[in-house]
Amino acid sequence: MKFTAPSLTPLILSGSLLLSVFSGASVLHPSSAFADDLGCEKVLTRDAARELAGVREDFRHTTNYTVEVSTTAIRNQKDYGGCWIYGTLADIEAELRQATGEKVDLSEQYVIMTSIVSRAMAALRRPGGQISQGGDVLLAQKLIRKFGLVPAHAWQPVIPFEEGPHSERMMYFLNSRIAEFHLGLGSYKTAAEAEKGAKIAEKDIFKIISTYFGVEPPSEFTYRGAKYTPQSFAQKFYAGKDVQLVSIFPRSPAIEGPLRKMVDQMKPLSPARKAAYQDVLDSRIVKSLRDIEDFIVGQLKKGHVVPIGVEIADAFIDNRSGIMSIGAFHTPEGFKIPPREYRDNFGLAGGGHMILIVGADVDAAGKVIKFKIKNSWGKGAGDEGYYHMYADYFEQFLQVTYAELVIKP
Repeated sequence: MKFTAPSLTPLILSGSLLLSVFSGASVLHPSSAFADDLGCEKVLTRDAARELAGVREDFRHTTNYTVEVSTTAIRNQKDYGGCWIYGTLADIEAELRQATGEKVDLSEQYVIMTSIVSRAMAALRRPGGQISQGGDVLLAQKLIRKFGLVPAHAWQPVIPFEEGPHSERMMYFLNSRIAEFHLGLGSYKTAAEAEKGAKIAEKDIFKIISTYFGVEPPSEFTYRGAKYTPQSFAQKFYAGKDVQLVSIFPRSPAIEGPLRKMVDQMKPLSPARKAAYQDVLDSRIVKSLRDIEDFIVGQLKKGHVVPIGVEIADAFIDNRSGIMSIGAFHTPEGFKIPPREYRDNFGLAGGGHMILIVGADVDAAGKVIKFKIKNSWGKGAGDEGYYHMYADYFEQFLQVTYAELVIKP
């Protein structure tokens, strides 16, 4: 997931609003605007527009943290929507390092491949089914349990399938082949003929995947002098199969009045969609934001990193400094963010993104000031790959916190 640079097209505002509509507008110096020939309107220059787009000059930011956990190197998911895999493996790597002292770099591409294969096979057998790139820790855990893990040195694709346009084309070709089979189901006279058609489609799907990865995954490899299969490697280094993964959701006020009625009347989840998210529903725990913050800080103090899912609100993220904060940016006077439930139901929510909390800055009263985030957008994004998520952003845009993802010592 990447950010595009904010538009610097000059903004036209009413002169009466220029100094009142934006909080902290005093940073707009007289030289930043000029009166046009019509008198009452003012046009913001590129410099003024840049000030509005960037972090406020009066925002106090530090990179100090009360507690931090050491992790492995920053990775880059590039153009593929695999943050949930990158975050999960970063968590496993950090926990393994904490428990055993071993520094293992795991192959995200291997887990991505198992995701694509398993999803494509399932979609083929489900009329109307298609595959996508997104997921969560629960799905990643299922894939690891079934297909195992491999260290990065043991297998890497020879084609950069995660880079655009490769990732988009691969998904398009896979979904098109799946759709072709579904559209032809009516032409098969017997179940045996349909099964034969499905087998042909499966072979075509594997050919597409092989084309974009360029090399078959290993069935066996050597790691530090010992031979492993992906399954035996995961058995030794990953204890996720023995752990009940818990999803902790933030408690937020429900919307009321006419909007409440509209939400209640919206089309409910289909049975298939409910089944797909059953694990989430079964493991759902709702806690206050303060309880979640305290839990995260407690985990960090024990040496554990914490994976979370957040809503990406581009308006409050500076990709140059890594600052994520509502208060760090200029907002219209009186501005309020719509409630979480409203955003979720009426298309105002940003895309979801999985990241890893690796540090916390806590004040003397124990209140979180900000969290240090390990991201998967490469070292060129944010603060050398890390981001600084302030409490106001966390409390508004947290989607889920994952607990009890541990590694055997």
